[in-house]
Amino acid sequence: MNRADRVGELERLRGHERLEYWLAMRVEADLAQTRWDLLQLYWEQTRHPASAGELAESVRLSVSTRQERLAHVGEYLEALADPESRTMLDPLRQISRFRLKNQHQVPADDLDVAARKRAP
Repeated sequence: MNRADRVGELERLRGHERLEYWLAMRVEADLAQTRWDLLQLYWEQTRHPASAGELAESVRLSVSTRQERLAHVGEYLEALADPESRTMLDPLRQISRFRLKNQHQVPADDLDVAARKRAP
């Protein structure tokens, strides 16, 4: 995966929210679904013990599928953030450097104007 692909994928994943927020919501949703599945399994075991075995297997498969999906997301993000592909020419770093430079330039310009006003 080249740098342009990495930038595009990160922008696609991020959307309008921060990536950390998106990941936290994903994990919380999967956790809520797992809790729901386990509560349903508990209810089924107390009410209908004969069919609880099938439901237990279904819940196990559902939980493992969600875990595999999150593992794939983690592997994908790890590949996107591979330190070996980060160089001085990395577009993500260039964009960050440009933004920081612009933010830093404004106070420096203000200080220069103030120093010129004080100079005789």
